[in-house]
Amino acid sequence: MAAGIAKEGFVKLNAGQHVPCRVAYDAATFERLKLAIRMGGLETKDRVGLVSDLFALARAGKKDVGDVLELLAEMANDLSYTLWAEIESDLKSLAPVLEAGYKNYSAFAEYIKALLRAPSEKVGWEPKEDDDHLTKMLRGVLIRLQSDYPNEEAIKEATTRFWAFHGDPESKALPSDYRAAVYKIVLKTGGEREYNALYSIFKRAKTHPEKLEVMRCLGQSQHQQLKQRTLQWALHSEDIKLQDIMYPVMGVATSGAEGIELCWQWFQENFTALEKKAGNAMGIMNHLVSICGGRFVTKEKAKEVEDFFEAHPVPLATRKISQMLENMRINSDYLERMQGGKLGDDGFFVLIMMTLEM
Repeated sequence: MAAGIAKEGFVKLNAGQHVPCRVAYDAATFERLKLAIRMGGLETKDRVGLVSDLFALARAGKKDVGDVLELLAEMANDLSYTLWAEIESDLKSLAPVLEAGYKNYSAFAEYIKALLRAPSEKVGWEPKEDDDHLTKMLRGVLIRLQSDYPNEEAIKEATTRFWAFHGDPESKALPSDYRAAVYKIVLKTGGEREYNALYSIFKRAKTHPEKLEVMRCLGQSQHQQLKQRTLQWALHSEDIKLQDIMYPVMGVATSGAEGIELCWQWFQENFTALEKKAGNAMGIMNHLVSICGGRFVTKEKAKEVEDFFEAHPVPLATRKISQMLENMRINSDYLERMQGGKLGDDGFFVLIMMTLEM
């Protein structure tokens, strides 16, 4: 049996996270744990365990995602790298499902921005002489998260650093460890000028990893014509090697609900050309199938994708398509559960934001 700690007012099972198990608490015990965290109780490893357990249980349909979002609001002032690394990992699983189909996604995004505000202000963007290794890693996590949910300060900081680097490739204003995050913020919040500037950085890049950073970010523009330009660039430009074609396409597919639909339409319209280009490179076609057809979260879209591949079989990707369709239907059920729970209440994020302001 997992060990636990019992203190006045709360009980935490599997203290220290020594046992590989999940713990589901009843509502009353969970509320006492939230209060304990608010009052400074629980070691970091137990906080990480609670977050990890709740996300996993929510995914399995055993808990409400709203519970874990409420829990995170109690941890907004925590400066532990291990906690924020766990949050980043869990959001990578949750956020794409919400972004693809949740009616109140904009409210969720504003909540994450608010959640990031306090630790981001404390850690900042500028490296300090007395930073230890974990602080440096924490700064990287927080800036990466801000690239997905940029607030005004992050936009201002990223824009200043981007243009300094654009003007001088030797500038120290843009460290390599968060260069891609800055690219994303600038593309998400800018227009054609920023797009062209980033492309010029691609053209001057001397190494393949530097070029890949740009490829992954060009599709993040919120302007439809620039997303479409990126997709056509991926397919037709001599800039892009065959083995790299999926990177700019992924940038578009991860840019929001509109990007998901654009990628799928582009894939269908250019199916013959893509199939010919991929040839016998199974990995290339598998990636393109998954990126362009696998990010929907409704059963109707899953059926549409299934029908397309029945009419246009891709023998090299048969297994990938089957897995992709199954995952889309799982995510559809997941989204339905979330919208049937606390996230279905239009006032949920209003209340949870009040917790962050306390």
